[in-house]
Amino acid sequence: MIDRINPRAAPGLQQAGFRDLNANEWLVRNAPYLRAEFSFSAENADRRDARLLQTRQGQALLILHRMAWNDLGPITTVRVAFQPGHCFGTGEGRDHGANT
Repeated sequence: MIDRINPRAAPGLQQAGFRDLNANEWLVRNAPYLRAEFSFSAENADRRDARLLQTRQGQALLILHRMAWNDLGPITTVRVAFQPGHCFGTGEGRDHGANT
């Protein structure tokens, strides 16, 4: 996962230690988003993705891109690569995180 945080949209970010609280939880508490945009794509695994996901280079991967905004502008951009076979879905009360 690659995550970038815009410090202008998250006041106090420079003082956050992230020792007892991870960046995501800090953002939820201190810079909640008003809207988010999600997009999906397929990419072939580069060397880094292949190593991290324990697959071969060139393997097709599902990629999620997410951008979140608050009234100060874009807060975060995130790229998440999923292992081959990962099932991703939506729906209240359903677990879609299992590999198939």
